[in-house]
Amino acid sequence: MSEPFLDKVIVIELGERLAVGLCGGLLARLGAEVRCIDPADAPPDAACKTGHRRVLNTGKASLTVADDLGPAQAWLEQADIVVCSSDWQAAVHATLAPTAQRRPIVCDITAFGTQSGMPPPLAGAVTDTMVQAFAGVMDTTGFPDGAPLACEAPVLECSAAVFATAGILAALQGRDADRPARQIDIALFDAAVSMLTTFIPTHFTGGAPRRMGNRHPSMAPWNAYPARDGWVLLCSASDDMWSRVCGVIGQPALAADPRFLRMAGRVANADAADALIAPWIAAHDVAECVRVFSAASVPCGPVATVGQLLADTN
Repeated sequence: MSEPFLDKVIVIELGERLAVGLCGGLLARLGAEVRCIDPADAPPDAACKTGHRRVLNTGKASLTVADDLGPAQAWLEQADIVVCSSDWQAAVHATLAPTAQRRPIVCDITAFGTQSGMPPPLAGAVTDTMVQAFAGVMDTTGFPDGAPLACEAPVLECSAAVFATAGILAALQGRDADRPARQIDIALFDAAVSMLTTFIPTHFTGGAPRRMGNRHPSMAPWNAYPARDGWVLLCSASDDMWSRVCGVIGQPALAADPRFLRMAGRVANADAADALIAPWIAAHDVAECVRVFSAASVPCGPVATVGQLLADTN
């Protein structure tokens, strides 16, 4: 059996952002030895690592530090990689930061990046939700007639963790090639902007990006529809796919309707397209909708509740 990709690589987690623990988890899955330096008596906070420590530290070595910094300093001296969050760290982390910065690879995950600094008037630990608001992500989430909505899942922390892992792997390649030590700067704000790729083109072509609920800005029909016993998500991404949708709902002539003949027309007449599809879906169970549309090669899936997810044994 081949050795793990990151065998003999030691990673230290030194910071309170969720992304720090998530990045460490990804590196651990690649074979790294990951060690967490945690402050003693840190109050649990669902927005950061302390609220999820039991999960995030699973499979990692953990050291809780109060006054004696000696063991933590020794760990840091052995580290190949330090993953930190300089804008959100306990006092013990700040004390250890000078030692951490001398390691071969240091990846700092912050809200806005260490080079750009904190935009005024923001100060302190800026959460995932706050960055969603600041970067315009909230303005694209929700329904047209409703308020902006934040995604309750920490999508920016998760994305930043992936970007951080990619940067660290690239830096390891550089280290192996005898290049200088690497400082990696990852910003949740940058991760947020990268998520707007379906909305930013609208701005640059003279339009105004807007909240669309579960619809897609350039494809239709694309929406969540109520079935007899739940909800399904239907995604039609081509003219041919639209024709197959029409066949499934028993209205093949709709494929030739001038309003829906091309994608641009279906996007412009999305309300009308939805009104034609919705009654058929409402008359069928979720499982039947998924089965029939999938058989017609139209992407369709159930909108599972959290309870259904946790009860799934597959």
